[in-house]
Amino acid sequence: MRYNRLLLIFAVVAGLSACATDDEVILEGERATVFAESKQAKSGGDAIRLPVATTPSQWTQKEYQTNHLLPAVTFNAFLEADVDKLESGLLMNSAPLVVDNVLFGQTQKGGIFAYDHQIEEMVWAYEEQVTEEEQYVSGGIAYDDGKLLATFGTGDIIAFDAKEGNVLWQAKANAPIFGAPTISNGKAYVQTKKNTILSFQMKDGKLLISAQGIENTRPLLKGNSVAVENRNIIAGLTTGELVSFSSTGDRLWVQKVFAPSSKRTAGLVKDIIARPVIEGKTVFASSMGGATGAYYIHNGKKKWEALYGGPETPLVSPTTVFVLTEEGKLVALNKNNGALIWEKDLNTKEEQFKFPIFVNDKIAVFGTEETVVLIDPQTGKIVGKDDFGFVAAARPSYAKGHFFFTSEKGGMYKVSPAE
Repeated sequence: MRYNRLLLIFAVVAGLSACATDDEVILEGERATVFAESKQAKSGGDAIRLPVATTPSQWTQKEYQTNHLLPAVTFNAFLEADVDKLESGLLMNSAPLVVDNVLFGQTQKGGIFAYDHQIEEMVWAYEEQVTEEEQYVSGGIAYDDGKLLATFGTGDIIAFDAKEGNVLWQAKANAPIFGAPTISNGKAYVQTKKNTILSFQMKDGKLLISAQGIENTRPLLKGNSVAVENRNIIAGLTTGELVSFSSTGDRLWVQKVFAPSSKRTAGLVKDIIARPVIEGKTVFASSMGGATGAYYIHNGKKKWEALYGGPETPLVSPTTVFVLTEEGKLVALNKNNGALIWEKDLNTKEEQFKFPIFVNDKIAVFGTEETVVLIDPQTGKIVGKDDFGFVAAARPSYAKGHFFFTSEKGGMYKVSPAE
């Protein structure tokens, strides 16, 4: 593998089973989770299929699109890629968004920037005004129709002109925001630390919805993003519940997504910090409470649940749901019934793995010792391993054949097919 180190250094000053039938009765209210006490048996069946690999031209939301359904991307000889360091001094919680040649990012302390990765220059930068006591105030960003929306741990919500960096409008939530916004059909959706769901009109910042989920007095210092598709608005709460809201903010149903306390390795922690995924008539969710499940989107009824959960957004393929647990176990679950197909322990005493993605016909994960590993989705076996030269701090973004990473030491990297 070759590593190219550019001399450009720029510091940004710190400143978010069966399908449902139409005649099913939709019941309101909370749905309790019921788990089988016996361990799931491994299942055979048809070959596992991944999504058809594509080459997205842009990456405008934290998890690519508003429903959080991650694509398989095309990349020639991933383990032989060229790695270019674009910037230093950019401690970030998320990889940059990609629109045309511009990377949009947010630093851990709230700085917003636009960077042209073709000419390797900053386009504009914004510094959030914070006190010395405020730390890790970033929430996240999303792009739509020439506007960049940013959320902050201070509760601020700011819309920028993406080309010039001018502030277009701003609002203030009544609680910190640690998750990225979601923009769909001209509306922005934001989830606060108190599990309040806010919706704004993107063109002028008009508040459309303020819906209260279930408040958690001791959530993890991590945020979530609302999944949106058509009229479906789904939020994963820090209390371990999955909630559906109407377009007017009414709560339609609530579903618990956590295992019994005796089965939870994380103790009392139940937070859903993995983004919920919408695919057709089904919502997939994974929680820190040790569970992953599939639920009918119109009423929240359970299709299946499995005793595997964690902080990573599930990878959903045509046949399989892949989950990386907090303990570093990658599992493949039958998409129709949740049965275990295979499991693979990735973590070692020396290294922990995070951020699974689909690359071509494989699954890639990234380690704390600068390692990237390729896994065969049919068997869970490791089929390739190499050193990228940095520790990824978040799941990468991708556009036009290039991956874009942020590192734990504050570097921003461009990973390209080897020339």
